[in-house]
Amino acid sequence: LEGQTLEIVGPVQGDDEVNSFVWIPSLKTVVAGDIVYSGVYVWTAETDAAARLRWAATLDRIAVFHPTVVVPGHQQPALGTTPASVPFTKEYLAAFDQALTSSTTPEQLQAKVKARYPSLALDIILKIGSEAALARR
Repeated sequence: LEGQTLEIVGPVQGDDEVNSFVWIPSLKTVVAGDIVYSGVYVWTAETDAAARLRWAATLDRIAVFHPTVVVPGHQQPALGTTPASVPFTKEYLAAFDQALTSSTTPEQLQAKVKARYPSLALDIILKIGSEAALARR
């Protein structure tokens, strides 16, 4: 449509270092790709603590737009496109790192994260992420 714009922001850190998101100002919508998750465990397998901090900064960049719609890259469809997925993803990354500091095995890390987020889907993502995080130590 004439006068409509899309802003592609990237590369930015998401679940890997070469992500982007699309901001549609006229719709106050962010199409977030692999930066925002909703209702599922967050893919951390390709990140370390420093990357997760950069990822949190990317989430802050999205929040500055004050979107009314956020389309997560990975989600339980029933949860919709709520902007709450942005702070959820940021909170999850911090909780994952907090649990990691006191875990010595992938199983311990998984148990701690599952205790905090028992209703999230895709346990395999948490398993793979926990194994990768402990292997990086």
